[in-house]
Amino acid sequence: MSKTCFVISPIGEPGSDARRQADQALKHLIKKALDSDFEVSRGDADENPGAITPRIISSIQGADLIVADMSGLNANVFYELAIAHGFNVPTVHLQRSTDKVPFDVKDMRVVRYDLNDPDELESAQELLKKYAAYAMTNPAKLETPLTSAGRFHAVEASTDPVTESNKQVLEAIEELAGSVRRALRTGQQSRRFTSLEQASEDNESLRRSLTAVKDRGALETGDLRDSITAATSTPHDDLMRELLGSIVGPRTKRQLNRHLFTAELWADSSGASDDDELDPVS
Repeated sequence: MSKTCFVISPIGEPGSDARRQADQALKHLIKKALDSDFEVSRGDADENPGAITPRIISSIQGADLIVADMSGLNANVFYELAIAHGFNVPTVHLQRSTDKVPFDVKDMRVVRYDLNDPDELESAQELLKKYAAYAMTNPAKLETPLTSAGRFHAVEASTDPVTESNKQVLEAIEELAGSVRRALRTGQQSRRFTSLEQASEDNESLRRSLTAVKDRGALETGDLRDSITAATSTPHDDLMRELLGSIVGPRTKRQLNRHLFTAELWADSSGASDDDELDPVS
């Protein structure tokens, strides 16, 4: 029996530019690269009259390989891509060469393509075939934003007080990180952020903290140093103070700021108080 490849892609309405581009990418890139090794299908080819979302999820979970075309930053594509990552289905990522790679997956390999450039399209076919072969033979080595989920499950199952505290910290970080991602993906201003610049700065700060937590499995004071910049939002800054305070115990706001502020921001902060004479968090 042939291995199955399920394509996650922006599809669009029949006759639309989105549908035309999706069909061309499917025909001239994905199928040409993978048809010899996989039975390639896309969600709109399913004739089952049942509910669409459960069928899509079932198709993702049951596929041997996922090819996700992130062109156009389609919300449905990212929803389905998160499901593929969550189920640890081997996944290869595609995107038009004219589009910017989303922040959340920028550290993963992406096959870039141009349907109007025959040479680049041919190179993309070869690269897609290569990445698909690697994904199928080395699934344990594939890294995604959800690779560390097992570590979080282990934290959740623990009854150790310190671990439970770390769990709460992780949940708080993840909650704010999710709001940032949503603001960036939709291109709209969230009521929690005054601008996308703030959302981007928040996201970068959270990424550094989460990376340190992922590597160690716990949060330490050093993970939060310099996490407040001139561009981060007020909700982000308040959360950073709360997290640091949960680790080091009661401190004044200014003491916490001395640890959390970047050197440039601290130098620019105005006004002195008696708090300056107290030792900063070490």
